[in-house]
Amino acid sequence: MLTNLDTKLDNSVTQHTNDFKNIEKKLNKNHDELMGRIESVEKKAEETSKTANSNLEVISSILEEITTIKEDSSKRNDEINNLTEQIQKMDIQNDDLRNRSMRNNLIFRNIKEHKENRWEDTVITLIDFISSTLNIPWDDVDYHISRAHRMNIRFVGEDDTIEVENNNNNNHSNTNNNTNKPRPIVANFINWRFAEKIKSELIRSHKLKKSFVTVHQQYSRSLSERQNKALERRKVLLTEKKDVLIYLAYPATLMVKNKNSKEKYKTLETF
Repeated sequence: MLTNLDTKLDNSVTQHTNDFKNIEKKLNKNHDELMGRIESVEKKAEETSKTANSNLEVISSILEEITTIKEDSSKRNDEINNLTEQIQKMDIQNDDLRNRSMRNNLIFRNIKEHKENRWEDTVITLIDFISSTLNIPWDDVDYHISRAHRMNIRFVGEDDTIEVENNNNNNHSNTNNNTNKPRPIVANFINWRFAEKIKSELIRSHKLKKSFVTVHQQYSRSLSERQNKALERRKVLLTEKKDVLIYLAYPATLMVKNKNSKEKYKTLETF
């Protein structure tokens, strides 16, 4: 009996020992697999970390490039703005030089146009008009006029006229195709003071008012446009304010003062 029991007990212990060994093997196998997975995960995590760091470096580099580009763009914008300002200043200076070069030029409107096929004929017509209107000796006027010619005019609106100098020396019809009015005469005087004298005296002349002839100094188109805007503004202001005096100062500035004031004129607005 005891022998059989011992035998069974030994067999049971052996069986359990084998089971434990099998379990231990499985545990060891699972442990190895788990450690392998952990190691793989750690490697992937390390690789991901490296990639992330690399991406961060790339992003940081891109951000630095963007900052540099923005700074360069800002500098370029500043340079462009500076160049634009310089160009505008040069345009103003060039326009001022052009107007100064034309300070001896006067434009006469509504002087009757005869058979003037040459610029010399236009000069004679102008001399006759100035001499007879202001009672100035013909030879004296002739001496001070360097040249004169009719201008082509092209009407672009009811009250808007664009003037283009005639390069054909009057070798065309006597009047513009779009109007029966005589073409304006632009005259160049050898002396600015004489030109100013002629302009002032003609403006004050009663004969000139009756003849509907007008005279004014020739300016560049850009300055003429600025002066026209200033004069339009002057008309509006004079209708609103009856107690002020306003005049247009060169190049395109409105000057103002009270009628009863002894103070000097002050700058009102520049165009």
